[in-house]
Formats: sequence, structure tokens, C-alpha cells
Amino acid sequence: MKNKEIKKIIIFCKLGLEDSLELNNIKNYLNSKNIEYLIYINDRKNEIEFDLENVGLLISLGGDGNIISACRYLANSNIPVFGVNAGNLGFLTEFKTTEFETGMNEFLSGSYKLERPFLLSVQIKLNNGKILQKYAFNDAVFNRANHLLLADIKTSFKGDIFNNYNADGLIISTPSGSTAYNLSAGGSIIYPLSRVFMLTPICSHSLTQRPIVLPKSFFIDIISANCTLSIDGQEVFNKDEFKSVRIGLSNVRANIIRRKNSSYFRVLNEKLNWGEVR
Repeated sequence: MKNKEIKKIIIFCKLGLEDSLELNNIKNYLNSKNIEYLIYINDRKNEIEFDLENVGLLISLGGDGNIISACRYLANSNIPVFGVNAGNLGFLTEFKTTEFETGMNEFLSGSYKLERPFLLSVQIKLNNGKILQKYAFNDAVFNRANHLLLADIKTSFKGDIFNNYNADGLIISTPSGSTAYNLSAGGSIIYPLSRVFMLTPICSHSLTQRPIVLPKSFFIDIISANCTLSIDGQEVFNKDEFKSVRIGLSNVRANIIRRKNSSYFRVLNEKLNWGEVR
């Protein structure tokens, strides 16, 4: 993709960085390239509708949560996301703030690769009968709403009972989200571009309950009692708001800009100390 093909860029900025030096540097760079831009502030409270007309790129300035929000907002579009890490861990964000200009020059010259992980489809049947279609980058999580009672989560596949979970909750994770909450709950690391998803119980009441990996063609129906539903930790539905949920890996993909020499296993090693011998 060449510079002349980029007509407009969205800068999606984490709340608190709207007056930052990092944002000012991004604006100065785009001005120097005569690229039009729109700025949206992610306050995590109000859902944003982007004006996507003629937009060729979204720059996410913030942490991993910010880039997750961006990918969810851009679901069903092919607009790529350029992640600039102004947060803490920076597992998903490819570029440090000091690497922004170099990374953008490489992108505008066509020297990059596009990582396209699948998003989780979360179809929520509300009590009024309406169905909400949501997408999760990392995970959908059922958590018990009352800490005096275990979550009661019944899962089925094509009408047949799949499993009953009596636990603190259940994590349904994408491959990209396998290194997030799923990992801390004992789930496996899954390569981001794998066509699978994982169900991982949270502190199960039974030792026989273990994480399971399922193929992309599967959609699991879930009925829960005493549970809230959280999508990427950014949207929460209370236990009295929904009747059931259907979950599986969708055909919708995120589009994340990576360096040409980017290595997932190097990121695992640098961010999670994965594979180190002590």
C-alpha cells in the first residue's frame, strides 16, 4: 500500500492521551505527509461509531485494551490497525511510541505484513427475544454474579448436552485471547491464526472439568444461571438481561499491522518470558 492510496486515517486514542506528546507527534507526522486524519477518544463508556469513508488505516494509541476496542469497532471492515503502545504490557501493540515514525514509513512503503486473527461471534438472546450480535477479540466470560453461589453453566452442541459447568465461571477464548484471562485460568497458549477456540472453566467445582479446544465449525449454545457475561472486559450483561448465548469462531477477522520480521514466539518470550530456562 503506497502513501498516495491513503486518503484518511483514524487516530483512536486512549482517554488521558488526548493532550499527550505522543499524539502530537502522530499528528505532526501525518501533517508532514499531507494525510487527513480524524481523532476519536476511547473513554470506554460510550460506544463509538467511526466515520469510515475513505479511511485506509486506524492508528491505535494506547495499550492492548485500546487496540482490542479498535478491532471490535472495525469488525466487518477491512481497515487495518496500526498499534502504538502507550500502555503497559503491549502484547498486541506492535510499535513503541519511539518506533512510530519508522513503522509508518515502512507501512506507507508497503513493507509490512498483515495478521488476520478470527474474532469470536457472540450472539446474545435477550429476555425480550431480540438477538444481539457481538464480536470478541480476546474472550467472552461468564462470571458468577453472586459469590455465595456457584455459576451453573449448561453448554450444548446441535441440541445435545456438551457439558455442565459448576464453577466460578467459564472463559470462551479466541486463539489471540489465549494468552489473556484464559492463560491465567490454566488454559493453553494457542497460535493466533489457528482456526479453533477454547473453553476454560474458572475454578471448577469438579476436578474432571478441563479446558477443551474446539474447531471453527462448532457453535456452542450456553444457558447460565447466576452469571454475568463480559465481552473482552469491555461490555457486561447482567444475569437478568439475557436468556442464552451462542458462541463460536466467526468468519470476521481483525487486521493488524505487523513488521515484516515480526515473530509471535519472540513476543511470547519478551512479554511473558515464555520458553526461558531458569
